[in-house]
Amino acid sequence: MEKIKNSSGVTLVELVIVAALLTAVLACAYAFFFFSYRVFGQTEAEFDVVHDARIAIMRMERDIRKAQDVTLGNGSRKKAVEIEANGRQLNIYTDADNDGNIQFVQYRLFHDGSIRRGEANVGATPTSWSTVARNVKDARIFSADGSNIKIEIALLDTGNRLADSPLSINTSITVRSKGVME
Repeated sequence: MEKIKNSSGVTLVELVIVAALLTAVLACAYAFFFFSYRVFGQTEAEFDVVHDARIAIMRMERDIRKAQDVTLGNGSRKKAVEIEANGRQLNIYTDADNDGNIQFVQYRLFHDGSIRRGEANVGATPTSWSTVARNVKDARIFSADGSNIKIEIALLDTGNRLADSPLSINTSITVRSKGVME
């Protein structure tokens, strides 16, 4: 029997080593890909929640900044901005549609976790509501400190991508109209 010299084949040991190294490289790539995918999903969820809250706060801020005191038909005077229902309701008298007439605008946290905006004529109660934020954690949202209205909204992600940890969005709006908060 003759021995084969200069065989250019691969031994079984070399093949096992290459397979082990390839498995380790693929495992690292797999972990990196799914970590990146998870972080991207979480960042996207946070962006969606913050975006929704910012739009709601911007709408409230626009109404608050245009707030005006009002005198009702019976002669009683109403403050331009009032916080009621333990900080879960904000009443604003403002020219919401820029027609020169004051309307009554109300933001309220409902039991289903939504903040809704209702609008009515002065002296009436809103009957139709539009949702401005969903999945709001039930808590005190509105508070006042002198001429500042503080709004704190804690929102949960609708797709449960944030593991039930709410994101809080806070702002403080200074009401500059004289006598509005007195």
